[in-house]
Amino acid sequence: MARRRAKAAGLNVRFKEGDARKFSVAEGGYDTVLVMGNSFGYFSQEQDDLAVLTSIKRALRPLGNLVIDVTDGNWMRENFERRSWEWIDENHFVCRERSLSTDGDRLISREVVVHAEKGVIADQFYAERLYSLERLQDLLARAGFRNIRFKGEVRAESQRGADLGMMAVRYLVVAQAPVLAAERAGRRRQEPVAVTVIFGDPRLPDPVKRDGLFNIEDLDTIDRFKEAAESLQGYQFRYLDDHGTLMKELRENPPSLVLNLCDEGFDNEPTQELHVPALLEILGIPYTGAGPAALGICYNKAYVGAVASASDIPVPLETYFDPDDQAATMPSVFPALIKPCNGDSSIGITQQAVVHDVEEAVAYPNGLEGDQISLLARITGVADVMESMTSHRPYRPGLGVERALEELTSHRGSRYDADAVEACRQLFANDNFEWRVGADSGAAALTQMSLKAAG
Repeated sequence: MARRRAKAAGLNVRFKEGDARKFSVAEGGYDTVLVMGNSFGYFSQEQDDLAVLTSIKRALRPLGNLVIDVTDGNWMRENFERRSWEWIDENHFVCRERSLSTDGDRLISREVVVHAEKGVIADQFYAERLYSLERLQDLLARAGFRNIRFKGEVRAESQRGADLGMMAVRYLVVAQAPVLAAERAGRRRQEPVAVTVIFGDPRLPDPVKRDGLFNIEDLDTIDRFKEAAESLQGYQFRYLDDHGTLMKELRENPPSLVLNLCDEGFDNEPTQELHVPALLEILGIPYTGAGPAALGICYNKAYVGAVASASDIPVPLETYFDPDDQAATMPSVFPALIKPCNGDSSIGITQQAVVHDVEEAVAYPNGLEGDQISLLARITGVADVMESMTSHRPYRPGLGVERALEELTSHRGSRYDADAVEACRQLFANDNFEWRVGADSGAAALTQMSLKAAG
């Protein structure tokens, strides 16, 4: 309803739904927070109400304002209507029952919403804590708010004599978020923020970099970063790049914050990129960037693709291929890009990484071409085309044997081995040949005829 009203009024309002005890907003990003329409006090424990106020304080800038519109608990405790009903529009009416909890701390309500023709459409219970002004002020103080002020009482009246319930008598309370201790200290003395930056080790080999070593471009990048960092006001930077003494230095002189730029990995070993944040976590040192688990997963592109796909994030079609496999699923769409499953920094991607057919896909990882490609690989390439084109796929029906043979024939000798294609054509010309999974005459027959053609 709020979204519809905002849209109708032409208001640019962002709506977020979530647990008010731990909502996710920018820390210190708001000047004012309004808790409107008596929407405070619905949790079963007062400690949860305190958690709501703490989250609000976190969202407010220092000295930002909180305004709470809440029912007068003392008045409601003595004046609530135990039973009532009213029409809320021309088709719906609501019946209410109310009672105090055993300790008198909360008002328990049951609401039954009825459609004149469809009958009961909602039957719900809820309970709200009845805060007196003094008790609310104490709770705000416990949450860390200051300058707590009572701004007056609101008494609502219904022109239809309707039951106003918790909205009948309310009061407004305003409080200010505190000035953070760090900010107060910063106002007294402008001490720079100490930041330690961790780089890769230029003294060690690096298999990812050109010629396996830090080169002049890498060193120039680091120098430019240092120059830019030193130009920032209010920060003091320290740089660590000697991995031989890194653990000792971190233990003896623990930083207040680490800017982790060591994407080379510990000892410049790419598989040990996660070791640096893991070490920082063991030592209890705050740091920027991804944690160990994320870096470990991200090193494997297949894992990343699976996680993204499970989260409905679009990813390219892919298949995993090991050149040592005796059987593998080839890409079904060409051209295709072949790159290592593990690693980063574009290692393993060359001008020849884009392959245009199955034979190139089999040959590229081993740097093979032409007759250097094994006969089994050439046969597998032809068989894979037949299987993929004639099989049903979720996005299309099978294309049929004739269409697959047409594809093989039109690219015989270029994309596909000529002898393997001819053997395939002869197999399908045999009326007794059966093309199905588990058939005795399938891949074995194709292999035998290809060997004969090649011999």
